[in-house]
Amino acid sequence: MPPLDEKGFLGKEIEKWILKIRGAHSDFFQLADKVNQFCQKQMFKLEAHNKDKQETLVAALYIRVINTYQAAILLAERGLMSQSKTLTRSMIESLFSLCAIAKSEKYADEFILEDQRNRLRYVNKYRKLHGGIPPEVSRAEIESLEKQLHEDIKEHEIKKKTTEQWSIDAGMHDWYLAVYSVLSDSVHSKVKDLERHLVVNNSNEIKEFQWGPDDHDIEKILMTLIQGMLTGLKCTLSLFNQKRESEIAGFEEHLSKLVKERLLNN
Repeated sequence: MPPLDEKGFLGKEIEKWILKIRGAHSDFFQLADKVNQFCQKQMFKLEAHNKDKQETLVAALYIRVINTYQAAILLAERGLMSQSKTLTRSMIESLFSLCAIAKSEKYADEFILEDQRNRLRYVNKYRKLHGGIPPEVSRAEIESLEKQLHEDIKEHEIKKKTTEQWSIDAGMHDWYLAVYSVLSDSVHSKVKDLERHLVVNNSNEIKEFQWGPDDHDIEKILMTLIQGMLTGLKCTLSLFNQKRESEIAGFEEHLSKLVKERLLNN
């Protein structure tokens, strides 16, 4: 049995694939690495005041965004494309909240308060899971929590807020309608995304299943990750009044140049 078949992506054989994939797409990986280093450096320059909920949330979301950016690249260089797409979508969803909250304190309040609806949803699921309240759990405590959550929701008029609405508030609705929606197939393992695991003959009959590292769509993923990371940085720096426009513009020009080169070559 080949080494890769024996241990899959957890074996040492994957290190050869990392070199191969990075070598085949070196321009995009080099830019992704430079953007990562720059954005990582900016993270340590953020000074969020602990009484400022807007700054605190944006700083925390920025950490989430850059960590997810790095994780998606780690998966991409190993040829785990569907998994990298899943994390790319996750990063974009965090971007919606980050950029909306950076624009207005009102969205920071909404972000915090919507947790009450989430908590009530979890209580309802707990009831369904157990067919009611288990005898070993205090009924009085559960019912008191539900009462408090219902009162908070009513008092603050907390409405369910969709991911699409967060994208609109962030000024990123085009990202939701295009990139985010397309990446959803990978997250939910829809039929179109599962086709990559099938090998068919000329009669469109399935010959075998396919697995292992691949780099299909990798440059599209890296392009989306880079632009998303730069967008998150711009939103973050705008709140903290830090100026890095020239450096960011340089990265965006470099990315645009790479994309144009690929379009011409294809």
